[in-house]
Amino acid sequence: MKKMVLGIGEVVLDKVHILSSFPEEGKKIHASHEQLTLGGPVPAALVLLARLGVECSLVASVATDEAGAVIKAILEKEGIHLIAQKREKTPVHTVLVNGQTGSRTIIKDRMARNTMHTISRELVQSADIILCDRHEPEAVQDALYNKKSTTSALMDPSVDCTSTTIQLLKQMDFPIIPIETVQVLFPKESIKSGVKKLSLLLGKLIVVTMGKYGSAVYENGEYTVHPSFSVKVVDTLGAGDIFRGGFGYGVLQGWDVHRCAQFANSVAALQCTKMGNSTAIPTKLEVISFQKSAVHLPSSISII
Repeated sequence: MKKMVLGIGEVVLDKVHILSSFPEEGKKIHASHEQLTLGGPVPAALVLLARLGVECSLVASVATDEAGAVIKAILEKEGIHLIAQKREKTPVHTVLVNGQTGSRTIIKDRMARNTMHTISRELVQSADIILCDRHEPEAVQDALYNKKSTTSALMDPSVDCTSTTIQLLKQMDFPIIPIETVQVLFPKESIKSGVKKLSLLLGKLIVVTMGKYGSAVYENGEYTVHPSFSVKVVDTLGAGDIFRGGFGYGVLQGWDVHRCAQFANSVAALQCTKMGNSTAIPTKLEVISFQKSAVHLPSSISII
């Protein structure tokens, strides 16, 4: 029987402008290339999972406007079933990309968050994994209450450290935390010590994404670093989102947490070899090919 992942989170439309260089203040400049892409950590992770052959559904707030129509078309093309909850306007972010350095400046659409309505119990019960972000805590809490006991929950908290997010992380089967969050919560500790304290705070194993250093797993008092892979980095945008999608794929296969982290490292590294967010997400054939030739970077345990 085909596995199903239920995503709950924010979805936005990114208007990306690739520039020859970053403009000086007060100057005019033409973009060398423009594109509309899917934004949001959960949708990005779902695109990877769908490309790997997983059935995916996304519950998100989308308006019946032009931006919403573009988002729906992208999701439909990727084979992701959208359960749209209404909002007045779909958020659109403007992204300026410096073509010389790959750096990004993101101008976010300031919009009030809609409180998402309850998700149907039938939909929640059909999920083998629930993948969520921090943007819809009420809906996530409701889904956690109604999910099957065999359903695993993964969360992308971004760098949010509010008490609401911490309480949700305590209910996750696999809290996947950015290294920046560990540094914010425990600024006077080493990364290893901070990870240990965060694991004690949440009362469970944790996985930490660490950019070019790969990822770390803290489980049963053991701290294990899984190094990243050697690739020519073009753009790191979305690598953390793709890591969570790759980790979720491993969970669906029944892999242990270390193999899940290693696979997630590989697809996140592959994501960094192209420019873009959702436009850079690897295909199944690209993932299979990379697995055959991927080379780990040297471990940097002494640094972290």
